[in-house]
Amino acid sequence: MSVEENIKTVQKFYRLIEENKYDEVKNLCHPDFKFYSQVDTPLNSE
Repeated sequence: MSVEENIKTVQKFYRLIEENKYDEVKNLCHPDFKFYSQVDTPLNSE
């Protein structure tokens, strides 16, 4: 993946989080990825 593609992926990741589109965020992540919100509630990629 090129630097430009990485930048676009990271931007998309944060945009989707801001839009509360967590199902779409999961599609960008490895199955073992866990996202911890500020209240420490993990969202599994499953």
